[in-house]
Amino acid sequence: MIKEEAIVIRKLITKYLRQAKSVLDIGSSTLEYRTVKQPYIDEIIFKPMRQEGTTIHYLDIINGEGIDIVADISSKSFNLPKEYDLVICGNTLHLCSDIKTSIRNISSTVHRDGYLIITAPLVFPYHDGP
Repeated sequence: MIKEEAIVIRKLITKYLRQAKSVLDIGSSTLEYRTVKQPYIDEIIFKPMRQEGTTIHYLDIINGEGIDIVADISSKSFNLPKEYDLVICGNTLHLCSDIKTSIRNISSTVHRDGYLIITAPLVFPYHDGP
């Protein structure tokens, strides 16, 4: 995620989604990635929400420090018992093996009255995860 993208997400949250009390970040990578390698992700998007009392869960296909849920959103057996007020899926779909299943699974994590923010790279060559 580039810094400008994080800023746009923050603006959307501030303007429209301040009431979100539970957030799922899909494809979040590790705590080190969010706070050291790309610290603006946490500073701009997540830190303000935590300060307002929002519960944030971080989901990724890899296990690591700062990952709350290890799961493959491309898997037909994907199932989360909880729905979230806001789901953020930043620059992740292009890495999925089955986009249709991934979108269905992502949608299943959003509360009926919740919101979903999906971003994708505009001009970037294919690559593996971070």
